[in-house]
Amino acid sequence: WLKYTWATGNKRQALSALEELVRAPWAGDKALLARCHLKVGVWLQDLNENPGPQLFAPILEAYRDATRHDKNWYKAWHMWALFNFEVIQYYEGQTGPPRPAAGGA
Repeated sequence: WLKYTWATGNKRQALSALEELVRAPWAGDKALLARCHLKVGVWLQDLNENPGPQLFAPILEAYRDATRHDKNWYKAWHMWALFNFEVIQYYEGQTGPPRPAAGGA
């Protein structure tokens, strides 16, 4: 149902419902919960094409939680690492280009 809601253009409603689902007490399949957390992160990124610092924490938390609920799921680890890289790129862009190493190259 949530994927259908997302696909029909009610993206904020779908994201809100999915966030409620992952916050609720969970006694079910941890792998499924990991996939829900991953989807929260992906949808947050999709809704905000170039997320700024105010969204870094919620997106990273969603990916981190996906890795915690399924420690062996490569896709969760990949998305967590990829978004961390994007955050670093954002902050490196704020401070200017990197300086050459001492001794030159």
